[in-house]
Amino acid sequence: MHMKKGSWLFMAILFISFSSSPAARTKATDSTCTKPSSWKHPPPSNRMIAWWMWYGPAVTEVEIHRELLAMHEAGLGGVLIYPSYPQHVDDPNLGIRNLRFLSPEYLRVYRDAVRFAHRLGMTVDVVGGSGWPFGGPSVNINEASHSVRIVKVQAVQNGAIKTPEITSDEKMVAAFVLEPTSQGATFHDVTARLFGSGNTPWLASHRKEVFFFINSPTRMRVKRPSFGGGGYVLNHLSSRALAHYEFSTLDKLTNGLTPGELRAIFTDSLEAYGSDWTDQITLEFRRQRGYDLIPNLPYLFLELGRRTEDVRFDFWETVSQLFVDDYAGPLQKWAHERGMQSEMQAYGVPAVPQRAYARMDLPGGEAYSWKEFTSGRWASSAAHFYAKNRVLAEYATWAGMPNRFTDTLDDLKLVADLQFLTGLTELGAATLPYSPPSVGIPGWQDYAGAAFGLNQTWWPFFHDLTSYVHRASFVLEQGSPVSDVLLYLPVEDVEASAPPGNLDTMSGVLDRLAALQKHIPSFGLSNALAYSAPVVSAILDNGYAFDGISGDILASRGVVKDRRLHVGEGSYALVVLPRITGMRFRALEKIADFVRAGGAVVAIGKLPGRVYGGTQPLRETKRLQSLVGKIFGGATANSPSKHKYGLGLGIYIKNERELPQELNRVLPPDFSLPKADPHIGFVHRRVRVPPPGDEDDYFVVNTGDDSKTLMASFRVDRRQPQLWDLEKGSSSVPADYLFQGDRTIVPLALLPHRSIVVHFGPSKAPSQILETNLPVPTVTGSEVSGVISSPGQFYVKERLGRVQKSVTSVPSATAVLGPWKVEFGLPLKTSSVFTRLKSWTDDPETKYFCGVGTYTTEVEVPKSLLGRDKLVWLDLGEIRDAARVWVNGHRAGDAWQAPFRLEIDHWLQPGTNHLQIEVANMLINCLLGQKPPDYAKLNAAYGDRFPRPEDWKVNPNPLPAGLLGPVRLVFGERIHFSLSSEGRSVANGLP
Repeated sequence: MHMKKGSWLFMAILFISFSSSPAARTKATDSTCTKPSSWKHPPPSNRMIAWWMWYGPAVTEVEIHRELLAMHEAGLGGVLIYPSYPQHVDDPNLGIRNLRFLSPEYLRVYRDAVRFAHRLGMTVDVVGGSGWPFGGPSVNINEASHSVRIVKVQAVQNGAIKTPEITSDEKMVAAFVLEPTSQGATFHDVTARLFGSGNTPWLASHRKEVFFFINSPTRMRVKRPSFGGGGYVLNHLSSRALAHYEFSTLDKLTNGLTPGELRAIFTDSLEAYGSDWTDQITLEFRRQRGYDLIPNLPYLFLELGRRTEDVRFDFWETVSQLFVDDYAGPLQKWAHERGMQSEMQAYGVPAVPQRAYARMDLPGGEAYSWKEFTSGRWASSAAHFYAKNRVLAEYATWAGMPNRFTDTLDDLKLVADLQFLTGLTELGAATLPYSPPSVGIPGWQDYAGAAFGLNQTWWPFFHDLTSYVHRASFVLEQGSPVSDVLLYLPVEDVEASAPPGNLDTMSGVLDRLAALQKHIPSFGLSNALAYSAPVVSAILDNGYAFDGISGDILASRGVVKDRRLHVGEGSYALVVLPRITGMRFRALEKIADFVRAGGAVVAIGKLPGRVYGGTQPLRETKRLQSLVGKIFGGATANSPSKHKYGLGLGIYIKNERELPQELNRVLPPDFSLPKADPHIGFVHRRVRVPPPGDEDDYFVVNTGDDSKTLMASFRVDRRQPQLWDLEKGSSSVPADYLFQGDRTIVPLALLPHRSIVVHFGPSKAPSQILETNLPVPTVTGSEVSGVISSPGQFYVKERLGRVQKSVTSVPSATAVLGPWKVEFGLPLKTSSVFTRLKSWTDDPETKYFCGVGTYTTEVEVPKSLLGRDKLVWLDLGEIRDAARVWVNGHRAGDAWQAPFRLEIDHWLQPGTNHLQIEVANMLINCLLGQKPPDYAKLNAAYGDRFPRPEDWKVNPNPLPAGLLGPVRLVFGERIHFSLSSEGRSVANGLP
């Protein structure tokens, strides 16, 4: 097919602005789709869930039932019960009574909530405690998180040593004297001299320094706990501590419930700051690493060259394995014994390794910076390695940072897509507050955003978003991921460089891949779109998907087959080493096997040069350097090279800018555009089905603020595409795709912040037409049609000839001027007449109003503008921030994404037409009309448990609100071309 691209692009730009309604995009096209309709109406298990925050917990059965019913009606499929800090003192007049966490009264209400949700068909997960991390009143100081600290003492003039004072719950681990030498320094273990039984006080030269190593509780307490839920943070490196916590806390959350009523026990991201020590660590270190930790303690804290890196690496590997063996594994076992699953965000402190995801059923992540290596990518990559299709997202936390109440539905839809692009599949809205009506508007809300909840002004429109997420989640969990690139994560370098303390391995990886920027914000939609890691952008912007892997997982699970490297469900054609200094020799061996079999490895910026840790690091380093030389030949830091090794290639490049070219040499991109667009992202899933072949789903997202017309090329050989609109649940077959070699070219039109699924089923039917200037043409049975908004000559060229139609005129848009009657809902219940559209904030009476304002007016439409194939859109102009449109008493649809346009010709009649537009604004406005709360009584009763929100500081003035317009009627026409008998055969996939 040879399409006239210039005319197509021009008409498509006009078309996409009028394509937001189901009728405009997909009239009568569903019959051509071969995919079962399950994606349009997925099972309930794929619905969005809510992080249901129980503040206080001041909960009652009546309010719980009300909120669960409202969430169910809004399309939510489950809840995560999350007890958290009190927001109000007990007040009988408001019906507020804070129940002590795990008290009989609390457990009665909690069990009722679980059972009621279960009866509604909703899943229920529960946090294994109150606040985070796990901990509370049942955790004594010996079972609390611990750390190892160092104290340096200088010998006094007479050589006496004054040992540090320690508390009754601390333990002296060891003491060493630093002895300066010509080569640097030597350490002498003097623990026995200072603390051994029967020894006399030891005298040292006053020039010497003594280092004491002390096992200390961190004394960290649970963050944001509910009433009765405070206490020490649990030692996540001790199975004994966990066993007691299971008995004292977790069992109370499951006792009295039937297996199946709870889906999962949830562990939030680990933030047990300072936790790096436990009583059994020295024994485990010896068992796992083959040498003793105690004589090497000075190397953990002091920068003493290569030995420091070796010991640190071995130390953190031991800590991380303790987390897996003594926390993640036993917790999963405990859950399975009770008919539940284990759900966890496996990153944070204490040094959680990526391999921990092997010991949980529902992996989770949170951040949405899709071009950084975030916790979302860390989790989804591991899910691929361990064959877990569902990856949970802490959805939209701090999306509007630092604002809590200014996230629009359009913002939240974009955040959802960014999290989908990082591989997450189930969204948990964070947070949705328990908030009884008695506390008013805006009600209780977490100190962080996003502010989901029944009091939200856009809550009546929320079902639109949950329906979209429902379909997207289902599609993204089908089949297996298709990712060509395996990114080797610098985990070893992170561990080898970190002294004891707050090592968050995943965050360390993020920082290194981001080229060590000083500060990378963890949250905020604007930050997620602004920041990128060079290596991640080089891969994604050029049409490749990737997973990031820790070396231990690669070494243990990698399998070479058919010139590809397989890890679980992942299958890769190329491995990237991003400025790696040290790595596991076994991991490099696996890469070498892969290259010899025909694969490729690209090292960026440097070649791996050493192995960390173990009993013989120098010998292992020499082996690694020898193998690096074989793979990469004579490459040096200043001499990029491509070296043949076996059947494959070892490639060395100086920087990330050279990576796209090398990727393309190895394998054509999975998804490509004539010119790379950094705002376009994709996810590819492949569903294995019996002959005639596989089915492929490409989830394509426009993350940018502008409409896009794309000639998208897919690495799919001669298969007919279908376009699935996940927002509307409708589908169409494009009429003008092209088979080009072993690829399929599909024209796409994407509005800002919109997505589409391009589905390739078994049909190999070629395009029905050779050439057309119709914008976004679709085929239905024996017809090709398109929507035009301006006059012109339009044609379709088939193999048997060319057919042309002339459109001499299309009516110009007409303004809807009003006047508008505007009725404001509660709490105002007033009405006004607007002779011109304006913001509610312009009027002192409505300046701080938040809620729904209903606009009504009448508009005349001549009969000549209506009829078959004559299309009319209502263009609302600017809306702050969501609208529902009624035409002559019929609901025409909702508008909450720009451009705010709906097709309304189905409900228009000749002559006078009644328009009703319900507009909801932002919740922040009514908050600003109130005084900041006084937390003095709350702090006196429960202590200071949460950061103070800064709404009045960051939002000093209310935001524009209402229907701002201009409102217009915009006209168009649908043009049809009948296909010849040959074209009809092709269109229906017949031989």
